[in-house]
Amino acid sequence: MKYCISDSDRFHSLIIRDFRYLYKVIYKRHLLRIKNLIMKKIIRITAATTSVLFFAAMTGIPVSAQSSQKTTGDKKPLPSEVMKIAQKSCVKCHIDGGMGGLKFTEWDNYTPEKQTAKAKAMCNAVSDKIMPPKNFLKKNPEAAPTDADIKTICDWSASLQPAQK
Repeated sequence: MKYCISDSDRFHSLIIRDFRYLYKVIYKRHLLRIKNLIMKKIIRITAATTSVLFFAAMTGIPVSAQSSQKTTGDKKPLPSEVMKIAQKSCVKCHIDGGMGGLKFTEWDNYTPEKQTAKAKAMCNAVSDKIMPPKNFLKKNPEAAPTDADIKTICDWSASLQPAQK
């Protein structure tokens, strides 16, 4: 006697097979979705960490022990009268992240030779009316250094120059 499979049995087995197939497909898609979400989070965390490290490097936060050590040879801090003039006329641009080759926030890190050269360049630029720039003075007329300010800067610059033999 032959065992006969009815149409309903066939239909039922097809449904079960299709259900198992759909379950596998949905399960795999769900796993892929979870993997994608995890990867996106990893990428975001990596990007955030990279951004923080880049920002730290750009702002001058010491990363190594060597860069955090300061030598104190013949370095001279900016005198208060020069700093007052710089606050009025220079610091809006000449700070970290600003324009120009002189950064007042880095003055103490400059070597004595570099401090002397920067001071001389400051005197020359202010005396020749190159600094502050004219377009800056149009927007900030109060920032224009007076003749007394220019003399103070140049006297200070001269005091940093090594004695002539």
